[in-house]
Amino acid sequence: MAHSPILFFSNLYPVSWDPNRAAFNFQQTQCMEDKAAMTYLVPVPFVEWFRQRVLKRQKQKPSVTTFPFFYIPGTGRRFYPLMMFLSALICVVPLLKFCAAKRVIASWGFPDAVCAAWFKKLLGFSLIIQCHGSDINVHIANPARRKQMLSAFRLAQCVVTKSQAMANLILQYDPHIHAQAIYNGVDFNRFKVRPQPTHTTPLTLLFVGSIITTKGIFELIESISKLKREGLNIHLHIAGKGAEMDKLQMLVSDYVLGDHVVIHGSVAHQKIAELMASCHALILPSYREGVPNVMIESLACGMPALVTPVGGVPEILHDGKNGIILASHQVEDICHGITRFTQSSWDPQGIRGSIEHLNWENNVNQILEQY
Repeated sequence: MAHSPILFFSNLYPVSWDPNRAAFNFQQTQCMEDKAAMTYLVPVPFVEWFRQRVLKRQKQKPSVTTFPFFYIPGTGRRFYPLMMFLSALICVVPLLKFCAAKRVIASWGFPDAVCAAWFKKLLGFSLIIQCHGSDINVHIANPARRKQMLSAFRLAQCVVTKSQAMANLILQYDPHIHAQAIYNGVDFNRFKVRPQPTHTTPLTLLFVGSIITTKGIFELIESISKLKREGLNIHLHIAGKGAEMDKLQMLVSDYVLGDHVVIHGSVAHQKIAELMASCHALILPSYREGVPNVMIESLACGMPALVTPVGGVPEILHDGKNGIILASHQVEDICHGITRFTQSSWDPQGIRGSIEHLNWENNVNQILEQY
C-alpha cells in the first residue's frame, strides 16, 4: 500500500560535499522511497552552507533542500532549537516545506526534533521522531535541553529509538511518551560473508567511527602499541573523520605504529564492506553508543565485533557467540578482549544468522506503522 508523502528533516543526511555522511539515514530513506514519496530538508551550519552552496556552488538533487542554520557553535546550546526554527523561517523555503507536509520524520533528538515539534504545533502534521545515540545519551542529561526534548517527544506520534535501553531512558523521565525501540537494518546484499584472512596473517582489526575521544580511539591505539610490544603481530585499519584527527596521527607517530595502523579517513559505504573482508574483527571501545550500525554490518559479514557494553550493544552482541563484550574502554580491558578473541573460534554463518532479522524492510515497515 502506498503511503502519503513524507518530509525527512535531519542534519544527518548526505550532501553533495559530504556524500558519506549518515549512511544509516540514507539507507533507511532509500528503502522508504519504495513506499512513499520522500523529500529531504537538511539544516547545515551557516558557515559550511555559505562555503559550499554559495562560494563553491555545490548542487543537490531536486528532492534535497539544504538551508543555513544560524547559531554560535558551542555557546548557548539550549537556544539551538530556537535558532534552527528562526533559520527555517528566515530562509522561507523550509517553512514552505513544513507547511506542505502531512507527515514528517525528524531524525535527531536535539535540536532537530524540538524544532520540528514547534512546527507541528503550528501546522498540525503527523510527526515521528527518531533518536540515534548521543541525542539521548548526552543532550537529555542537560536539564534545559531535556525539558525541550520531552516536550517535543510528547507531541510526536512516536519516538523511535535504536535500542531498548534508549527507550527506557526516555520513559524514566516520562512513562506516557510513546517511545519504541526499532533497530536499524543492514544491507545484506552489500555486507555478506566473504573468505576471511587466514590466521597466519597478522591479526587485523577494523575501527569505524568519528575520530573523537568518546569513541575510545586513543585507548585503542595505546592498546595496539602494548600488544605489539608483547609480541602480537597486530594491525589496525581506521575509517572515519573527526575533530581530533591531528591528535590521532600524532599518537600513531609517537608510538611508532606507522607500519601497523592505516588511517583511511572518510570512507564510502561500499568501501567499508571491502575493508571488512580484509579484517578479522571490528573493534569499537566507545564510551557511549546507541546501537552502532557498523557493528550490525560487521555481524552481517560473519565478522565478530569487539565492543564495550554501552547503550543497546548488549541487546545485539552476545559475548562469545557473535563477538566479545569489552569490559570497558580502558587499555587493559581492550587488550584482554583482543586476547580473548584470538583464543576463540568463530562461526561466520552463525554470526550472520544472529542478526538476520535486522533488515531495512522491517525497520521501515515498523516506522510507517507508527503513523
